[in-house]
Amino acid sequence: MKVSYKTLERIYYDIAKKELNDSACSGVIGIDEVAVRKGHRYETVVTDIHTGMIHQMGPNRDYEATVNLLNSFKEKPPSVVVMDMWKPFFKACQNSLPKASIVIDKYHVVQKVNLALDAVRKSKNKQIERLKKGRL
Repeated sequence: MKVSYKTLERIYYDIAKKELNDSACSGVIGIDEVAVRKGHRYETVVTDIHTGMIHQMGPNRDYEATVNLLNSFKEKPPSVVVMDMWKPFFKACQNSLPKASIVIDKYHVVQKVNLALDAVRKSKNKQIERLKKGRL
């Protein structure tokens, strides 16, 4: 049909916006960042945890960008927000959605516990001969 990619993309998103009700939220959202390009350029993504639908994306992964994204939930705020341990996300959520419960995602909790266990193991390594170069 000799239609440019940009025109096709615009038509697709216009139709998709009419078909989907972006404001519908299951009550549980997730906040995370995605790398847009190499060189540590990130965007913040807000998703619906139950449906997997992306509600919004915004530039950067800082406090202001996150607050701007969360302000769209003022009419029907989510009851739970799942996120990693990135401080700007946490602060933005506390300020924009004060009644929402904040849950740290499992991956980051397990990662922190494993790092702490490794630190203890390494500090005790010299004291207990059996632990040398091993993880019992």
